[in-house]
Amino acid sequence: MWNSPLARRAGCVAILLFALCTASEFASVASAQTDRGLELYRRKFTEQRDAFRRQLEDYAAQLEASGHDDGVRAIRELLAPADNPNELQVLPNPPRVMQAEIPAGLPEAERAWRLRLRFLRQQQAVALYDLSRTAMQSDHASLAYELLHEVIHLDSDHAAARRLLGYVTWEGEWLTPFEKTKRQKKELWDDRFGWIPESELPRYEQGQRKFRNRWIDAAQEAQFRRAFDNAWEIRTEHFLVKTNHSLERGAEVARKLEEFHQFILRAFPGLFNSREQMRKLYSATATQATLAKNAMTVHVYRDRNEYVSTLQSRIPIIARTNGLYLQKDRVSYFFHDDQNDDSTLYHEATHQILFEGRAGRRDIAQAKHFWVVEGLACYMESFRIDDGRVSLGDPWFIRFDNARSRLILDKYYRPLDLFSSWGATAFQQQPELPLNYSQASGLTHFFLHAEQGKYRDAFIEHVAGIYTSRANDDGDVPTLDRLTGRGYGELDKDYVLYIQRQARELANQPIPDYIRRELDAPSRGRE
Repeated sequence: MWNSPLARRAGCVAILLFALCTASEFASVASAQTDRGLELYRRKFTEQRDAFRRQLEDYAAQLEASGHDDGVRAIRELLAPADNPNELQVLPNPPRVMQAEIPAGLPEAERAWRLRLRFLRQQQAVALYDLSRTAMQSDHASLAYELLHEVIHLDSDHAAARRLLGYVTWEGEWLTPFEKTKRQKKELWDDRFGWIPESELPRYEQGQRKFRNRWIDAAQEAQFRRAFDNAWEIRTEHFLVKTNHSLERGAEVARKLEEFHQFILRAFPGLFNSREQMRKLYSATATQATLAKNAMTVHVYRDRNEYVSTLQSRIPIIARTNGLYLQKDRVSYFFHDDQNDDSTLYHEATHQILFEGRAGRRDIAQAKHFWVVEGLACYMESFRIDDGRVSLGDPWFIRFDNARSRLILDKYYRPLDLFSSWGATAFQQQPELPLNYSQASGLTHFFLHAEQGKYRDAFIEHVAGIYTSRANDDGDVPTLDRLTGRGYGELDKDYVLYIQRQARELANQPIPDYIRRELDAPSRGRE
């Protein structure tokens, strides 16, 4: 019955009512408990946003009545759809160029509505920034940074929010310090070639390449670069991508990694800053933290065969993988694949970013908590950018669908106290390893999304503790039961109910087209 992934997925929904009856074997109804402080701030956020939307709707009606169609369209574009609580979403990247003054020469009526709309946006941005500050002072870091993104969406020149998110100004643009340095050197980023001197771009577009300080034909350069010792090197703010496939592929991987890195740093600031450090970021002179001073190294081989042959002597199981981050090398290894599935890229990049974001060599989760390391990396595989809008945690993603299937259909679940007691070796030697990866993915989704992110900050603090711990027994890592105020048994019950509710909600939704395409694609050999 369950031979195909799509059949299994559809069957999970079809027998949901029966499955939910048997789920009582795992849990009883969990006692209701909410974080009143977070609930209060989220309610304030919702009230302010709803009031602002009503204000804009009223103004749009006035503009429509007076025939200002451009103003109506501008307001409609601003009124984005409500967020999906099952996903982490970030608004489209704000514009680089600073806002120009509204021209005095515009027709009086048009200039009036443009000034009014800008004022309303700036007014709302100020209110949300104030709410962000107070949320941060109350240790609700995730909500505080979520509000910062709203602030920038409303007022792209809000100086304090821009500073907190790591931007500086240069010649009328908002840039990162790295980008500013590049621009000062007369370099620009091109999605085909990476960072390149502006004066050399025309020659690159004509098919010429600079190799060892002399110009040659692109085809000739490709022959030289086939040997990995001569690989292209694409340097970005946080990564050094080396590849012998093509310059264009290297630049594509580098761009995706930078986008992913930017999202992690801004969506999960608690991974890289303590609560006290984040509170200090709101002071007048503090600036956003950056990660590793040295670029993180990534190797992309021409094809799978070269990837396997290069690494097999060191890693006997390499043929069973689609990518790998080696802590002792501090290098991520991948190969070019025409299917261009980026989930492995994001999985291994998560390991690399979190490990190299801290100084010193150390073992991670060797004695305990290893499920968190893999669970978060599996969760990050769901990273997507659609029309400039970033999302993470789509519950239809295969990892989370597997988690529901394991629990509801297979009735498989390992209690959290046992699950958390396994270090790296113990976790990887379990006979039910694929099932445990699914459970780790589902638990990560639960801790990041349940009850509007009730446990999110606690989970992020737990992850940060794992990556900063230097004790061989991981005894100094703050545990999830202590951070959430819920015993492991209570969290087990909360998780089962969360999965039940999620499955019930999805039962009435069509399977997204992108998931159908994924299921129709050839197997990639990943659990």
